[in-house]
Amino acid sequence: MTLQMIQVGLNIEEIAIIYSVLPFVTSVMPPIAGMLADRFHCYKLILIVIVASVAVFHTSLLHIDARISAEVQSSGSDFETPAEIFCSRLGAVLRFENYTRATPAAAAAAITGKCGRSTGRRRSAGRWIAMECRPGCSSASRTATARKSRPDRRPCWKWTPCSSCRRLFLPDDLKIRITYSFFTMYTRKEKLIKQITALVTVTLGGTATFASLCIWNGNESFYSDYVMPFTRRLDPETSHKLAVFAMKHCLIKKQVKPDPESIATRLWGMNFSNPIGLAAGFDKQAEAMQGLHRTGFGFVEIGSVTPEPQDGNKKPRVFRLDEDKAIINRYGFNSEGHEAVYSRVKMEGEKPERAVIGVNLGKNKLSAMEDVGDYVDGVKKFGAIADYLVINVSSPNTVGLRGLQQKNELENLISCVLEARNNLGVTKLPPLLLKIAPDLNEEERKDIANVILKEHCRVDGIIVCNTTTSRPSDLKSEFKDQTGGLSGQPLKDISTRCIGDFYRLTGGQIPIIGVGGVATGQDAFEKILAGASLVQLYTSFAFQGPPIVRRIKRELDEILRSKGYKNISEAIGKSALSS
Repeated sequence: MTLQMIQVGLNIEEIAIIYSVLPFVTSVMPPIAGMLADRFHCYKLILIVIVASVAVFHTSLLHIDARISAEVQSSGSDFETPAEIFCSRLGAVLRFENYTRATPAAAAAAITGKCGRSTGRRRSAGRWIAMECRPGCSSASRTATARKSRPDRRPCWKWTPCSSCRRLFLPDDLKIRITYSFFTMYTRKEKLIKQITALVTVTLGGTATFASLCIWNGNESFYSDYVMPFTRRLDPETSHKLAVFAMKHCLIKKQVKPDPESIATRLWGMNFSNPIGLAAGFDKQAEAMQGLHRTGFGFVEIGSVTPEPQDGNKKPRVFRLDEDKAIINRYGFNSEGHEAVYSRVKMEGEKPERAVIGVNLGKNKLSAMEDVGDYVDGVKKFGAIADYLVINVSSPNTVGLRGLQQKNELENLISCVLEARNNLGVTKLPPLLLKIAPDLNEEERKDIANVILKEHCRVDGIIVCNTTTSRPSDLKSEFKDQTGGLSGQPLKDISTRCIGDFYRLTGGQIPIIGVGGVATGQDAFEKILAGASLVQLYTSFAFQGPPIVRRIKRELDEILRSKGYKNISEAIGKSALSS
């Protein structure tokens, strides 16, 4: 293609246009490929075709300047212009100069102004000005006269501007000669190296652009086939930090399409665009709330947050059970403390568009377990800025913490925390929720239900449930015996049964947020049927990435419609009441 263009008379203006268009073409083709892939769900084929075409196109045009500036060794010229100098000057004009600005003075200086010719002999270049000048051009007549008077004059291989038209022209015979000799510029090895380098550069650049676009758009297939398998090769805690970084910097496209009306709900005087929330444990330091909201979550729970900063347990403290689609963690309430988290939550709360934000409150390791002061301090600190507060007494990674779920200790804790909440002096008091463990026997569940139904201990909701210390016998992963809380698919049925139990024990009077093993719209629907008003997920988000949020909402909407429910509120507790 390039050779044919040169043979028909490619001039410097045409070359400049090609070089100005080429970067634009190579930059827009991968994004266009991404949009086509997202539209037609055939991103693999489109990626290969686009990257290959861009690479071939770029490689073919890479050496235009070298081809048209090849050294002419037997031209009979009255001076010699080394190809390397000519090539570098031409390349400077085409690649690094605005051609409009460079014509003709800058271009003439760059290409012909410093060729080593004497001042006297440089004037002979005028006889090679082309004859396409506009009528009345004095240079045209002078050139014609010069050719007639000195027909034996040897050609001068320089480009010069026409003094009247201010344009640069390339002699026709120069183009012909160079067409025949362009292969002399590089050896075969040098040319191959340059072409391979160009091919690799464009391929990697196009692939990176395409991948970035797919990540930005939240392409489900791309995440499942490439992004998540890559993150699973990383250390689990490193992968967690990388995900928080991506959400913190909003490296995913904001959901523009509104959620279906069928999954919208209202609870505690707040409107939830959808019932799918992110459980505590992902955004422990309140760094990524805006990015998580953009992902499509109806609400985001941060923490657990402790009054004083603490590092948590020693590493390694997170284990990924790939075969079981589960995670075991023993973080141990690693937190930057109330002050650091408070400033971020307050800043997020001042934004016009934000998610419903819950703050999960925990205890410091060094605090006495029977002391409720850490929770009271948390309520006082975050009560005015959080949409809801969670008292976490069910983490298995803080020694003695689950003892606060015992009847007497729990009643004392809730009464003290409720008193602190009621004395905040704010216009709207935040709902107070209690997060409980799944590893409770029937008697302990009844005790908790009786406590939270008492007038002076009546919480606004419960979160069922936290991670479990039990280990199902069918776990396959090599990390199954690690200590810590187990979450993910093995917890799904345990959690659903626990939700149903508390819905029956409380008579449906206490709203429930169901969490544990939610990975599909069907999982969320089962939690709602068991008695959950809202649903949270975490482990499935770690395994499948941001696209899971949209997919669960889409599937939940389809299930509700197929079952004849106009809204999720109509399905809450249906299976619990019938069992």
